[in-house]
Amino acid sequence: MKRLFAVVVLCLVTCLAPLTAQAREEIRNFDAEIVVNADGTLDVTETITVNAEGRDIRRGIFRDVPLRNLDSWGFWSNNGFELVEVLQDGRPATYKTEWQGRFQRIYIGDADVFIPRGEHTYTIRYLTTRQLRFFDSYDEVYWNVTGNFGSLPILAAHARVRLPNGAIAEKISAYTGGFGDSGANFRSSGDRTRTVEFDLTRPLGAQEGL
Repeated sequence: MKRLFAVVVLCLVTCLAPLTAQAREEIRNFDAEIVVNADGTLDVTETITVNAEGRDIRRGIFRDVPLRNLDSWGFWSNNGFELVEVLQDGRPATYKTEWQGRFQRIYIGDADVFIPRGEHTYTIRYLTTRQLRFFDSYDEVYWNVTGNFGSLPILAAHARVRLPNGAIAEKISAYTGGFGDSGANFRSSGDRTRTVEFDLTRPLGAQEGL
């Protein structure tokens, strides 16, 4: 009886292990298209695919967009922001926005509606100004693609930066990890062209970003 009990328990644990792995809440893909317009405006489209299991993701997700930065004089600048489109699974979504310190937080989802468990895709498009930095011999696009303060792991992330006509990328770099880290878990392409792309080379944990 003892041997039979041990075998049964082992079989149950073996069968349940894949189900546990599949039930993790996570960001399965974070794709960002960042178009730099000639007037300095950034036109950003983010496509975020998540797996929801009714824990942290019950009614939807939220996204924090950085809009307050220290300028070269040490003063806080307020950057412009216009929300153009918010979709959930390809359809217009219910949303609201509010300030959270340096960030404009976008809540996506209906407070009275629980979303089904499983995979969902959210699309956010917005315009933001005063995000570029200007120096004597070059201008700089410095953008936090995924944010660094989320509680969910990010399995894959991709960012594409499109520069305006007449501009080329003289230098490209990126950082991965927690806030202030300088990890190099990415690959990039597009040096000396108008279109630069970045991809993660390993998943990110909670509180990590690209």
